[in-house]
Amino acid sequence: MRLAVLVTAAILVYSWSSASAEYPALEKGIAPAIEEPARLIGDQVVHVGVRNLTGLTPPWKLPEAIQSELVAGLAGAKVKAINAGDDNLLAFLGQGTAAFSSKDQERARRAVPEGFLLLGELRRSGQAPALSLTLWNAQGEKAWAKEFPLESAALAVAPNIPVLNQEVVAAAAGKSGQWVGNKSSWGFVAETLKEVGAVRSGLYGFGRELGRGEPWAPGDVLQFVGVRFKEEKSKRYSNLTRHTAIVEKVNSPIEIEILHQNFNDQPVARRKLRFDELQKGYLVAFRPTKDESQVGLARARRVRAPEPDTQSDGSVNLLTMIDPQIDALRGIWHRSDGPLESFKQSFGGIQIPYDLPDAYTLTIRAKRVSGTDSFGLGLKVGDSRAFLVLDAYDGVTGFHLMNGKRANQNPSTRKGRVLEPDQVVELVCQVTPQSVSLKADGKELVDWKGDPSVFKVDEKWKTPEKPWLFLTAHESIIEITRIKLSSP
Repeated sequence: MRLAVLVTAAILVYSWSSASAEYPALEKGIAPAIEEPARLIGDQVVHVGVRNLTGLTPPWKLPEAIQSELVAGLAGAKVKAINAGDDNLLAFLGQGTAAFSSKDQERARRAVPEGFLLLGELRRSGQAPALSLTLWNAQGEKAWAKEFPLESAALAVAPNIPVLNQEVVAAAAGKSGQWVGNKSSWGFVAETLKEVGAVRSGLYGFGRELGRGEPWAPGDVLQFVGVRFKEEKSKRYSNLTRHTAIVEKVNSPIEIEILHQNFNDQPVARRKLRFDELQKGYLVAFRPTKDESQVGLARARRVRAPEPDTQSDGSVNLLTMIDPQIDALRGIWHRSDGPLESFKQSFGGIQIPYDLPDAYTLTIRAKRVSGTDSFGLGLKVGDSRAFLVLDAYDGVTGFHLMNGKRANQNPSTRKGRVLEPDQVVELVCQVTPQSVSLKADGKELVDWKGDPSVFKVDEKWKTPEKPWLFLTAHESIIEITRIKLSSP
């Protein structure tokens, strides 16, 4: 799950997952609700939203947890289920305390006219809670409805903490006041996960990345990305630009307690965080696991472009259209106050959600903050995809996989570094269906003409839905302050 301070333009995303249920107490009550709607939905898509109508304020994000369990249960029944919390257009289905209305359905259908809606209302049935579920088809007809009793104890945080998460919390708490591993925040988390036998794989080796709509539990790992908190009581600012921590407690939907290391040069310590004090940046949450097959299953993806940010001169500001939380293809990227920045990671990639014309000019201003490895541009050339890399293979610019050959082994190869440390470089790339040219600060680097069928892109870089542009950064932090698209 990624918690952000910025709300971006509403766009449709998906998060189809076959992850197992991970809130044990809720699973028992929700499991009987899966079979019949799964049969009715079949091979269609269903969007799931749940609201809390009990009048009570739970100490955690309970409706989101129920949504997540319903999605997990349906996914286990081979149904393509989407958590409403993973979709900016449908997040309202899991918000508020009013019963679902016909206007809610109409609004949802404007966003996603096809497939089913599974809407749940957490109610009181006498003194006990119950989950009322209704399945609506694409024609707005009620296909199924039923109420399922739940145990009051099943709604609390404690019985819904996965066993491995409990072990993570115990191991982390036992290190309080100590320096662990290499004394970094990441080292503390890595050593703790190793101690409990969690698989060290997935992004940063922390386990399964949680979707936007999945609530955090004690024992989850948090990666802070360009975060700044303003603590109202003390009037202090806390900057956590790149930091890693373990959730120890969930006190309320907006307050947690973490265990972390190397904040203000201190050993392992506790700290409260309130998300109403979050000023910028976002957090990425991971669920530790011992099951390799569960790693990397929940990441929301954009499936259509937002409204273009067209400027007065007719150009399009692509930078403002990027939402790193749903456009990142690999790794973590950050954009809060303007610039887009990659983390220093292996083969990081991010898509640029814009439907391209046949011919275009791409202008990028980039600066190498750290690292010496490659920065890449994924292009659409005619009906083909091309991957142009800079500073690869110890300072080579060229097309990667041109006629199946690497950037340092084909006719486009050009030696010489382009992005020097702390120097802003303006890259201008002109593309037509039969040509690509690239200049850096006016100096020509590439001038290719021919049949674009010679180009190929690795599977790991392919944008999942459309042939959009993409950027890559390998073992380097690259800061990008302009991405402009204009006519050639």
